[in-house]
Amino acid sequence: MYGIWKKKYKGEGGGMRYRLEYKEPYIIKTEMMKNRTHQTYRWKTIALSEELEKLKEYQKNNSIKNGRIIDTNNKDRVVE
Repeated sequence: MYGIWKKKYKGEGGGMRYRLEYKEPYIIKTEMMKNRTHQTYRWKTIALSEELEKLKEYQKNNSIKNGRIIDTNNKDRVVE
């Protein structure tokens, strides 16, 4: 699919306008707790694109339920 690259990257934007992310569970490690019950999540990028419609289509076709699309220019959530 043109304009979409699945990759792990560090940093903001990577030159693309929109970013598809998914929610990944994360357990906070603390030395004070034995069972580590404090759980939260992190957002991980799975696709980048210049076109919003292509990311929406990709999200729908791959049934990504815990996903969001971010506009990297404005740092605003576009679609949840």
